[in-house]
Amino acid sequence: MKRCPSCQQTYVDDRLNFCTSDGTPLLAEADPANASRPPHGAPVHSPVQAWPTQPQPNQSAWPQTLIAQQQHAPRLDLGAMWGTGGMGPQISIQLDRPQGPYYPGDSVQVAITLQTQKAWRVRSVGAGLLFLERYTELVQSYERDDQGARMMVTNPARREDSNWLYTQWLSGEGMIPAGFNKVFHFTWAIPSDAPPTYEGSISKLSWLVRVKADVPMEKDLQYDAVVPVIVPPSGEHNLQDSMTRPVNDASDMKISFWLPRVEFVEGETITGRLLIEPRKDIKARAVRLHLERQETVPGGDEENKSTLAEPALQIASQMQLRSGVHVTLDFALTVPHKWRPNHRTSKSQSSNYLNVVIDVPWRGDYTGSQEIYLYNGPSRP
Repeated sequence: MKRCPSCQQTYVDDRLNFCTSDGTPLLAEADPANASRPPHGAPVHSPVQAWPTQPQPNQSAWPQTLIAQQQHAPRLDLGAMWGTGGMGPQISIQLDRPQGPYYPGDSVQVAITLQTQKAWRVRSVGAGLLFLERYTELVQSYERDDQGARMMVTNPARREDSNWLYTQWLSGEGMIPAGFNKVFHFTWAIPSDAPPTYEGSISKLSWLVRVKADVPMEKDLQYDAVVPVIVPPSGEHNLQDSMTRPVNDASDMKISFWLPRVEFVEGETITGRLLIEPRKDIKARAVRLHLERQETVPGGDEENKSTLAEPALQIASQMQLRSGVHVTLDFALTVPHKWRPNHRTSKSQSSNYLNVVIDVPWRGDYTGSQEIYLYNGPSRP
């Protein structure tokens, strides 16, 4: 049984979601048999791996949590997408911080506007906070060559994991009346251990507010609003005593980095020193530094790896290194603004390194690598 909060008219047919008089959303009457059910709008604290197929019975379809009115986000006219001649619904999603940033543990305040020009039949309309991870695995299969011989080949396969943190129903099955205009307000919390927004070569992490509509005899409709999530430096990787770290300890040369810390933010300049301890006379043509990002997707039939290196910075040339004479080279290397932060999930991970190459003609290069930890933004102001 449902009741219109405006005219107080009672409806026995639970399939109705709107008052037939003025289009006001109907509220479910209290049912003692379902008193233990959580109210609609209560967060789903455990992740929901798949979008539910139907609203839960005996739950109010219209949460009334109010937030401050925000500027209008761009609207999506869904009519042209499913053949209503431009007369379909208009859906807009407004965030309290459209440009971000949001930090782990922050609340996202959302206003979702639903407007219709003519009556719209749906099975359900829902919204939620979504963590979306796209990644590329390597999958093996058997094929036959031109001679008919069976051979194994490895091909990339794109995967997508949707992790719903919260879900709320805007409507169950029924007819949304023509001229309907309603704003729904929700507040959803980003987990305290949320990974950052990330876009790499073989993995992409996104936080989204998504609205989905299940329309009979039509393709499901959805509209996303991006929630930019920044994970600032934690300080847990910085050493307390010494930042001098050997990166190569060969028999004829020892190479070390001295860094003020190992956690940096995209766009920041890394200032440090390269310490070279020759154990024999060596003539070096050049000394170069560069940043390197390694992405890994461990699933699939074999591990998928992608490596990207920044152009090298030359900090010395034509050096005559003498045995037992230590050399110190100062450097300043700027991290690109969109170099991408470290991240680790069950499906993918990325790591960043500061590399050195000492170019020695005819003898082979001396190299070293120091892991650094990059973040996509500073701590909250």
